[in-house]
Parts: sequence; C-alpha cells; structure tokens
Amino acid sequence: MFKKNNFILILILAIGLFLRSWHPLQLFQYGHDNDLSGWFVRDILFNHHLRLIGQETSSHGIFIGPYFYYLQIPFYLLTRLDPAGSLLLPIILGIFATWSVYNLVFITSPTLNLARNRFLSLIFSPKF
Repeated sequence: MFKKNNFILILILAIGLFLRSWHPLQLFQYGHDNDLSGWFVRDILFNHHLRLIGQETSSHGIFIGPYFYYLQIPFYLLTRLDPAGSLLLPIILGIFATWSVYNLVFITSPTLNLARNRFLSLIFSPKF
C-alpha cells in the first residue's frame, strides 16, 4: 500500500535529485581535490597500487581515509576516467543524506508533526 507520506518523501528526494544534478558539467568546479581523486583512481586501476591510507593532509602525519577514493572507482569506470565521473557519487550521497535527515528527525522526535519533518528535509534537499 502506497501511503501519502511515501509520496511526499519521494517528491522531496526527486526535488533534491533535480537540484543536485541540474547542469552538472556547467557548474562543475574542477579543483585540486578532483585532480587528486583522479590520480588516486588511475593509480589503483592501471598500476594496481592499492592503498590502505589516503592522501596526507596539510597537518603532518594525518591522512585522509581511502574509502571515498575507492567508492569513486565505479563512477570513474562508468565515465571512462572522465573527471565528470566524480560528480555522480556526491549526488547519490546527497540523496541518501536527505533521506537520512527525513528519517532521523522522525525517529529522534516522534512527537514532531510530519509537516515539520517534511519541511526540514525539504530545506536540506538542495544543499551540496
């Protein structure tokens, strides 16, 4: 049975998906992080150099975990190592985060009405 709450949740997720993926290539800002993730993925795929720690941060001895880079591998393969492939993972993670906000607000405070829950997730949905 399809409930009205599910329809509104799907509508909020669709709004978030549309706003996150609207003209992605025109709004794509290629920077150092994208360059680094591209080299990291290329090094894994072509040189077979699997890493247990990621890139070192500006603080000596502190490293970024490699999980985000490993999650980007299928998207880089899907786009044939085009840097635009790095746009797909944040879109998917953003939709998941919107769904999480919707459910987290409902679980942590069930006394709140559904209108407030929907409003909070609708505000969160277009954020990058």
